[in-house]
Parts: sequence; C-alpha cells; structure tokens
Amino acid sequence: MVRGATGLKVCNWTRPGNSSGISDLRLHYNGAPLAKAFKVGLQQNLLADDEQRVEIGHGAVLKTGQGDVYVLVGNSEFELNGSSSKPVPDTAVLGLAKLAASRLP
Repeated sequence: MVRGATGLKVCNWTRPGNSSGISDLRLHYNGAPLAKAFKVGLQQNLLADDEQRVEIGHGAVLKTGQGDVYVLVGNSEFELNGSSSKPVPDTAVLGLAKLAASRLP
C-alpha cells in the first residue's frame, strides 16, 4: 500500500500484460469527513438508480455493473474500483470487499 495524492492509503493492482498505465483494480481509504457523509447516506438509504445496498462491514453500496463498491467499517470507509475500460464483475468485487472488510479492526 502507498499513499495517494490525498495522503490516504491506496493499493493498485494491474494484471500481467496490462501496459495501459491504468490499474485494473484499486482499493483506497477515504478520510473521516467522507466516511461520515457516507454513513449518513447509508442511514438515509440515499442510493442512485445504479446502486444497490449490500451487507458488508457496517454497510456497503455496489455500483451495479461498474466494478465499484463502497464499504463502511466502523468510522472508516474504503472503496474498491475496477478499471473503467474493463469493469470487474460484481461477484468478484464483492468477494474482495468482504475480504478487505474482514481484515479491518
């Protein structure tokens, strides 16, 4: 894991043979203000048409078909984002999100 431009932890994964310079999968943590806003959004069930609430951590939202999932664990929030050129299947990103959430305090 490295620190991204925002100073928060970021982990990028690129499949062998990908020479695009764009990671295939990215996990990053969001700061406390965004985590608080996300928690409020979950409590009020504020979802877009392409979003689905899923039971991971203390609540999560999947952007259906996008390879993106946003997960609340305690007072922290992290995102898993697939490449926009080749989205990660929902089942794969949900499995990874469950694993990541299980490893957080």
